[in-house]
Amino acid sequence: MSVSQGAIKKQSEAKLSVSKEKNPRGVLLTTALMAGYSMIYMDKNMISTAIIPIAEQFQLTTSQTGLIMSLFFLGYSLMQIPGGWLADKIGYKKVLMLSLSLITIFSFAFGLVGSLLMFILIRFLAGIGHAGYPPSCSKGIAENFPKKRRTFVQSLILSTSGIGGILAFVIGARLIDLNWHYAYYALGTMFAISLLLVAFLVPNSHPTAKTKIEKKQVSFKSVISNRNVIILFVAMLLANVAFYGNMSWLPTFLKTKFSLSISTVGIILAVNAIGGTLASIF
Repeated sequence: MSVSQGAIKKQSEAKLSVSKEKNPRGVLLTTALMAGYSMIYMDKNMISTAIIPIAEQFQLTTSQTGLIMSLFFLGYSLMQIPGGWLADKIGYKKVLMLSLSLITIFSFAFGLVGSLLMFILIRFLAGIGHAGYPPSCSKGIAENFPKKRRTFVQSLILSTSGIGGILAFVIGARLIDLNWHYAYYALGTMFAISLLLVAFLVPNSHPTAKTKIEKKQVSFKSVISNRNVIILFVAMLLANVAFYGNMSWLPTFLKTKFSLSISTVGIILAVNAIGGTLASIF
């Protein structure tokens, strides 16, 4: 009996030690992931205001500007599932760094080019870069936080959609008002800083040790045919059609309809982003 009690005591002390060890690491991990995610959403939001002076400068039609924005989401959609698979295969930190590296390069490149074809190509490639970040974040949270804390940490990460919107519509819009090229050079620099934060603050992935009792493997077919997965997929699809459609065209509509400056449009849209940030955390 005393041997059993001693073993239990040692086990609880070991768990407490691990918990204390992981707490500062978890804070640093969350900070780095939130920084990167804020830049991800800043990029997604900033194109909707940047497209206004780009269309004016290069005399692009509405269909052409729509193509620039849509091709980003095509690249994003095509690489979303492979990005998650890659995070499982080579580790979430490597995919996070790869994603941020690609987006950094294409953010600088977007500010340098000056033709419709190049705008479309770079936004498509930027979408591919973006695709690996969300599943890798989820993988990092799953590996470094206990189950009861994962939902709140995930909500902190998701609150960056609002933070990124605030950055895009306040700082980004003002830079775009001055010169849209400078706005993308600044965005690329911020992505580079986020890459350094991930490199230094995010712990390396550790493959899960194999045990005698293996978890039941779930096939990809059974996942995509699951009723709950289908319902959530349809709900998210409809929500994202409304959200990204609104986000993509509202700046152009406000500027054209009310003859506002891009900076003023940014301030109006930043209010929406603030509400999104608070709601995500709540």
